[in-house]
Amino acid sequence: NIGFINQVFNAIGIGRVKWWEPRWALYTICAITIWQWFPFSTSVLLAGLKSLPRDVFEAAKVDGSSSWYTLRRLTLPMLSPLIVIIMLLRTMWLIRLFDPLYGTTRGGVNTELLDWMVYRTAFVYFDVGYGSTLAIISLYLTIIVGAIMFRQLIRALNAGTK
Repeated sequence: NIGFINQVFNAIGIGRVKWWEPRWALYTICAITIWQWFPFSTSVLLAGLKSLPRDVFEAAKVDGSSSWYTLRRLTLPMLSPLIVIIMLLRTMWLIRLFDPLYGTTRGGVNTELLDWMVYRTAFVYFDVGYGSTLAIISLYLTIIVGAIMFRQLIRALNAGTK
């Protein structure tokens, strides 16, 4: 309750926010994961932008394309494989989210996800069989979602080569 953001809120008259209360806990976890993985996503997208061919954009500029049209019809379609890869990785990592939960709320109200249930069942309640079952379900869920998104990636790659 004494961090930088709370100091700013207190200085402008809003008051301190208790980030781990049930009302704010899920938003806090979301902010932590965004802060944690935003640099990776940005780096991948910037590398993708650097690798795009300049001649296509120069031709679009000569043809009089607006910047919105260039973004929508050229840049985003060429970056779509990278966007799908980032979404694939982030989705699989979010299914397996555990560290921010353990480090902040310890699976409190509004923040109990499947990996936290696995941990709590197996290591707090010592029901290893049920905890293992939940872990396998989490693994299968990750594989299924990953396979679906991988198909989308293949479609995006095939659409980009046509």
